[in-house]
Amino acid sequence: MTDLFTDVAADRIRAQKALMIPDVDATSYAIRASAAGYDLSSTEFDAVNLLCRRLKAGGVWGKIDEFWMLALGSSATYKLGGKRRSDLTANGTLTFTKNYGVRGDGSTGYLDTGINPTTFVGANWELNSASVGVFCNDPTVREGSAPNNNRLVGQGSGGGQLRLVARNSTNNATAGYINDATGTDAVSSQITVAPALMSIARLGSADKRIYNNRRQVAAFTTASTSVTNGNVMLLKDGTNYGSEQISFAYVAYGLRPAEVLAISDAVTEFLQSIMTPIGAWGDSMTFGPNGLGGPLTNPWPKLLQTALGRFVYNGGVSGETSTQIRQRLTSDDFLANGVVIVWAGKNDVSAPSTVLANAATDAAWNKTGKIIFPAITPTTGNDAAPGQPDYANRMTINAGLQAAYGPQYHDFLPALQAANDGSANDLADVAGGQIPRSLRLSGDSTHVSDTVNARGFSGTGVIAAELQAKMAALSY
Repeated sequence: MTDLFTDVAADRIRAQKALMIPDVDATSYAIRASAAGYDLSSTEFDAVNLLCRRLKAGGVWGKIDEFWMLALGSSATYKLGGKRRSDLTANGTLTFTKNYGVRGDGSTGYLDTGINPTTFVGANWELNSASVGVFCNDPTVREGSAPNNNRLVGQGSGGGQLRLVARNSTNNATAGYINDATGTDAVSSQITVAPALMSIARLGSADKRIYNNRRQVAAFTTASTSVTNGNVMLLKDGTNYGSEQISFAYVAYGLRPAEVLAISDAVTEFLQSIMTPIGAWGDSMTFGPNGLGGPLTNPWPKLLQTALGRFVYNGGVSGETSTQIRQRLTSDDFLANGVVIVWAGKNDVSAPSTVLANAATDAAWNKTGKIIFPAITPTTGNDAAPGQPDYANRMTINAGLQAAYGPQYHDFLPALQAANDGSANDLADVAGGQIPRSLRLSGDSTHVSDTVNARGFSGTGVIAAELQAKMAALSY
């Protein structure tokens, strides 16, 4: 029995080492990137190497027409095709940010893949077997109705048989068609999260599916009509453009569920190593509230991203309860593999047991154990002082989080109060257990502002600094 276990362990070690042997296609990409003026670091090469090997081991490599690593390298190298079959052509105004990806301007910027499925030599894309996917970092719509500038994929001249739209509005829908033009089929009653590899696949004459990371979120029987005739475009669909930031894309034959899982896992591993992302989940305290001068120009996730030089996803949605936040968080397959900040419970502070139960679920979902639970901060007149309606509930939640998560719990209130501007109003707020009003939005009893007070502090700046220090202390 011991020999059997020894053999199994040895096989696993050999398999892992094999993945790290320089892959011929990864090496070729590195040579092309160098010729374009960018030398991959050892970390970047290892990421590309592992991506190529994972795609091959998952049986996906030969079924992909082309893929693009949009978060890697420079404004020149992100356009290089990973299979050396078709490089991207940039048009209009685009913004490339190393380690994050390419953002459209919503009106002129797009990328032409150079792939027309009807003419591309050796195309895997067929009438009843085709797929396209884009890793989208941040659908621009999180609150309110979806505009037209959230297009991930479309096509050039032709019959209009291709579209993939990212939406994360009130209906949380991703929509699209592929080799059909009978209308846009949209996901309904599903939670669509981002960052995510959003993809659409045609698997048969009446079989069309939409995926979010590893998950199939919708299936339609919409009939195929003709092969998409026109170049596949990223961040453009007809006269509509995308303003999202995208970090990976592929065109392929109709990837089936197991193959979608394989490519999703490979891309997740690749982008995790490039981005080292942080997921900030919450309500309006995270998003930066609408109304009263919001949404904020500099919410704390944005300031934290700048301070750390790491991708920070703002997963705040105004008005959501800890249950709604938990539902979104536990539908995520990407950020769960990194650092997660969950600031939830303000909108259901009157239900401590629910908030604490949701926190436990959130903690269990995180794959790395790298999680931070901020304390619920006070609302003037509701839970700031003893005797107010929800004061005891807030205290119960915060005490429960601290007891359960110890150093992973953090209370922003002391630092916020210490950043008061010294005025009589601010000092009265501190004495009353509140956030100083110089750090809150004008006329707002709850939300911090990004406006700097007389002492040079802003509410969002204090929170970002506190989280930066907490992450350093926890070695996150």
